[in-house]
Amino acid sequence: MICECHFNVIKWSNMKIYFLSLIILMSGCSVIKNNNTSLVTNHLGSLYHVEASPNSGFNFPFFLYVPTLPQKQLNLLVVPNNSGSQKLSPESQINSARWDALSWSRLAKRTSSVLLVPGFLRPDVDPPIYTHALSRSALEVKTGDLKRVDLQLIKMIEAARPIIKDKESKVIRDKVLLFGFSASAMFVNRFTFIHPDKVAAVALGSPGGWPIAPLKKYKSQKLVYPVGIYDLESIVSSSINLKELAKVPMFLFLGQKDTNDSVVFRDSYTKNNEQQIFKLFGKTPASRVSSSIKLYEAAGLNAKFKTYPGVGHGTNKQIHNDIVYFFNSQKH
Repeated sequence: MICECHFNVIKWSNMKIYFLSLIILMSGCSVIKNNNTSLVTNHLGSLYHVEASPNSGFNFPFFLYVPTLPQKQLNLLVVPNNSGSQKLSPESQINSARWDALSWSRLAKRTSSVLLVPGFLRPDVDPPIYTHALSRSALEVKTGDLKRVDLQLIKMIEAARPIIKDKESKVIRDKVLLFGFSASAMFVNRFTFIHPDKVAAVALGSPGGWPIAPLKKYKSQKLVYPVGIYDLESIVSSSINLKELAKVPMFLFLGQKDTNDSVVFRDSYTKNNEQQIFKLFGKTPASRVSSSIKLYEAAGLNAKFKTYPGVGHGTNKQIHNDIVYFFNSQKH
């Protein structure tokens, strides 16, 4: 575990992580355990590992990174975890979430934020339940630990506030910043549609080939979730408030060479979803951007779209700078 490391890429090989972990263990951090929370700290900041607390409404652990900053009031930046595979063991997925917290620690510091990364598990089951993308099947879970991970995330956010106040003497703003890339971009995109009242601003990159459409029908065709919001209210048993959603600043980005497309995979979309998206909006992620822009503008959403020439399924320094500028330019 570590307090901060300046990463500018998303994925690291196992060997790099192994050697980095050795550096971490020799970095002079102190470790404190108290009830269900463990803390690793040094002069760069603190990393809290908060255990699952079903009585508090969340069945999985989460991580809080608190950079060393002079401000007494901070943002809460939420970055959902993305292990990249349902084949990983639960322990490996939790370790992956810890590394997600490490990977985005610099973004937290640059945006004057406490970083929260949940440790949601992605089960190896058939049919798939893609929790890390907040898929339709994930929202439809009725019982057990996986039930409504979006609501569990809200409970994690609530649990984080007293920890930061009591342990760090800092206050977190009411609404959160959301960031995600790839599957976690799908999560924050969909979470924002369901819970816009919780979100101050959201940035997302390469959201599985298709950001959710902010309408129920298009050209007389029903756009069921996650293509659109036709039946989303019935799935989550609450209304979808587009007026509230329009208050949320959004930054959506894609590399022009990004061909990573979840639309063609059955853990994310059905075959009918795929055929509909291909027919109405395009056969590649890049070709669908213009349709997304038109749909978001027509719905009155405060969304900025940007594509990056020469970039594939990843990020670079310019993208990171743009994300920081976007978040820091918002008034909370």
